[in-house]
Amino acid sequence: MVLSGVRITGNLEKMLSEQVPSAGVTDTDPVAQRHLRAMTSADLPHIERLFFDVFRAGGQNRAGFSQYFRRLFLEGPNVGGGLVSDDDQNRIAAAFAYLPVRYKIYDQTVTAKLACSFMSDRRSPMAAARLVMSMRSRTQDLVFTDSVSHAGVGHLMAAGAAVLPVQSLDWICRFKPVSALARRARLPALFDGAAGLADRVVTRLRPRPVPEARLAITETDLHAFAEAVPLMLAQFAVRPDWTDAELRWLLGLASENTALGQLRFFAFHDRSGERVGCLAAYFDGRKRVRVLDVMALPGNENHVVETMLAFLRGLGTSEAFGPSHPHLLLALAPHRGVMFRHRSFTCVLTRFDQVKKSIHHNEIYMGGLAGESWSRLMTDFF
Repeated sequence: MVLSGVRITGNLEKMLSEQVPSAGVTDTDPVAQRHLRAMTSADLPHIERLFFDVFRAGGQNRAGFSQYFRRLFLEGPNVGGGLVSDDDQNRIAAAFAYLPVRYKIYDQTVTAKLACSFMSDRRSPMAAARLVMSMRSRTQDLVFTDSVSHAGVGHLMAAGAAVLPVQSLDWICRFKPVSALARRARLPALFDGAAGLADRVVTRLRPRPVPEARLAITETDLHAFAEAVPLMLAQFAVRPDWTDAELRWLLGLASENTALGQLRFFAFHDRSGERVGCLAAYFDGRKRVRVLDVMALPGNENHVVETMLAFLRGLGTSEAFGPSHPHLLLALAPHRGVMFRHRSFTCVLTRFDQVKKSIHHNEIYMGGLAGESWSRLMTDFF
């Protein structure tokens, strides 16, 4: 939810694009330094108020919010944190949090920041400007986010961010289009039977080829999935470099996001028994599947995607959707019923030319596990 809560337009854009000194955070800017500081546990009551004002107008379900926010950003294997920007009355007027993520950049390892929950009081545009300018690309090893709104993407681009267009999309496969649309319209479960009958009529009138399961797929557990992830990502020049403890911690938190359903893990094996892919997905009670991430060893993308779609279809899934990655596009696109839609912008700020090069060559891995979609802050506390 980075910058989706910034309810200001032209003024902040102008400040950023013109690089106004008072809007930036520099060593010679004592005013900005006085109003910009690290987030602390004492700020959590104010962060909660700002979060609900910006993202959950009218939301009443605040139970456990501060505790979850603390666990997510102020505790864990690598303590993250955030920045807050105070107004002239020393009240928090803007804030964002971040998760530290070890990233491999070719032969170098850096601690990247997954920026989350950018919040700003629209009455204090300078507070938001100070935060955005603190993330200027020339001062950052690697800052990224996959949850930037249309209103916010221009602000980050003015700070030097690069936009990853493919990673800004979700792929969607509607196995049962009528049922899928009924669920998207939030029709109650009593309409499921009628929607199912309509789907059977549609299927007879417009039959679709069934994807072929060319691999064996077996359900596994969190630990086996965590073990497979580094092998699947090794092909990327710029990629997450989680330790085992960090990845298990992340997947444990992702499993708590029951608003999306039950998080289940799967492995794909070829005929020789070699593990060539893995899948993590949320299954809800109404046959809707949110794929958190699907990964494949190089050369196995088509078989992994075909087997995944055949497996989900066989379960009676009405609709499946998940994050797009450039290396999976050619595997996903040919299947009837698969489409792509904009989700939110994925942006990267970095001082490294190697990262910029990897973006142009599609050698960077972001989104899915290396993103914010698994967080309860995206789907809970309404």
